[in-house]
Amino acid sequence: MKQLHCSLLGALAALAASALLFVPAQAQTSGSIGVGSARIAYRAALSRRYTVVTPDLRGFGSSTTPDTKGGVELYAKDMFAVMDHLKVRKAIIGGMSMGGPVVLEMYREAPQRFRGMILIDSTSFPATIAEQGLWSGFGKQAREKGIASQIPILMPDMLTTRTRITNPALVGFVSGTIKRASVNDAVAGAQTLIERPDSRQTLAHVTVPILIVEGLETTRSTPSRCKSQ
Repeated sequence: MKQLHCSLLGALAALAASALLFVPAQAQTSGSIGVGSARIAYRAALSRRYTVVTPDLRGFGSSTTPDTKGGVELYAKDMFAVMDHLKVRKAIIGGMSMGGPVVLEMYREAPQRFRGMILIDSTSFPATIAEQGLWSGFGKQAREKGIASQIPILMPDMLTTRTRITNPALVGFVSGTIKRASVNDAVAGAQTLIERPDSRQTLAHVTVPILIVEGLETTRSTPSRCKSQ
């Protein structure tokens, strides 16, 4: 049986009018969107004005699923199910990394449910052939050697060399986030990244306010790449 878990922070009485829903990245959980102590600070700060809703994607964190299916369409359907369950008609909807393509899919399907959009360290581009090979290899290695074997591969693309040397606590946090994912669902997430659609036209025609954020402590998202995507 599928069960979707989400964390709520803020005034529940104002949920319908002030919901801010974040779709996590692959292998993130409702309590780990963001990096290190910053995730606690920003959720607490936002909760003073919004009711922050952070679901776990199916198969990650406390959300469960009987299968190993993934895909932006499926994850988008799940996010709408969370909103429907909470009786939230419209929200500011944001996504980090893989959550970005899910948010853009949600906008394609139901733009009327958006008050605003946030994209964090994400992309509207489809996967290149090289990236498809990377994520395909990620899935194969996860199956053969376990999810922990992905840490040395993912870490240089998530944190700069300087950060990895000077901030061991952050390295430990990111490593722990990766380890908590199951192999099957990490593979499903990788397949989602391989098959994500081209959302450039969707992004170009968004009519609600949109905030695009890049992380200066990552190598995957840089100011120049953020402007092009």
